Amino acid sequence: MTVQNVVLYGLSLLLSPLHALCAPKSIILGAIERGVYQPGAMAQVNNNIPRETAIAVISRAKREGKNLTTMAEVILYLKRTHSYSRLFTLFHAHNHSKTERC
Repeated sequence: MTVQNVVLYGLSLLLSPLHALCAPKSIILGAIERGVYQPGAMAQVNNNIPRETAIAVISRAKREGKNLTTMAEVILYLKRTHSYSRLFTLFHAHNHSKTERC
């Protein structure tokens, strides 16, 4: 078992009961499991956008002074920057490569 797996899954399993009692509305365990903590990146990952792509989009938006927190804001930002079709292409290429591995 790798260190990454221990941190991503073992730590969240260990903290899950405590989290449920003390802070049920907190997103920290989900952030640990998904590897993202920004709301905009979490929204993308929750909509099956690969984590690396989500982080790249959020980082680019932050460099431009944008604070994206919802999937709708992410889509509008990508449409305004003409990056939507590129993201769509990356997303489908990523999903297609996953199905080929099975």
